[in-house]
Amino acid sequence: MKKQGILQWLRKKVHSPYSDWIFVIPFLLEAFLLFPLEIVLTFFTLEKPEKSVFYIISSALSSAIGASIGYLVGACAWETIGQKLVYMAITPATFQKLTAYYAKCHIPVIYIGGLLPLPFKMFTLSAGFCRLPFLSFMIFIFLTRLTRYALIIFAVNAWGKRVIQFVDQLSVRMLLLSGLKLSLLVSCAWILT
Repeated sequence: MKKQGILQWLRKKVHSPYSDWIFVIPFLLEAFLLFPLEIVLTFFTLEKPEKSVFYIISSALSSAIGASIGYLVGACAWETIGQKLVYMAITPATFQKLTAYYAKCHIPVIYIGGLLPLPFKMFTLSAGFCRLPFLSFMIFIFLTRLTRYALIIFAVNAWGKRVIQFVDQLSVRMLLLSGLKLSLLVSCAWILT
C-alpha cells in the first residue's frame, strides 16, 4: 500500500460512522500494545479538531479501564510467573527496596510516570505486582492520562497545519515502526536496570 493509500484509508476510518469505537478500542488495550497511541490521538485530532474534548476524556477513561486490566493481570501473575520474571531482571533485595519505595510514594510515581513516554504496561503490571491501593491507582492513572492526552491535543491543535504537512511527508508505517522500536528499547532498558 502506498503512502497516500494508507493515509486515505486512515482518513476514511476517522470519518466512518464507527469512528468513535475505532478511536476508543486501542486505548482500552493500551496497557498491552507495543506502539504509542499518541499517533492515533494525533491523527484523529487532526482530522476532527472539533471533537478534541471527546478525544481527551474518552482516551483517558479508556486508558484507565485498560490499566485496571493490566493491574489485575499483574496482581494475578505475581503468584504464577510474576516473581520469576521480576527476579530474572533484578535481585530480590532490589525488588524489595523498589516495592517499599513504590508503596511509600506511589502517587507521584504513577502520575509522573504516566506523563513520560515510557511503556504504560510497566506501570500497570508493576502496580498489580506491588498490590498498590487500587482506587488511588485508578484515580491517578486517569488524571495522568487526562493530562498527557490534553497536552498532546493542545499541541496538535496549536501546530496542526505543520503536523499535517509532516505526516503527509512520512509513511505511516515508518511512524508506527519507530514507535514500536522506541517502546521495545525503553522496555529492554527498564528490564535490564
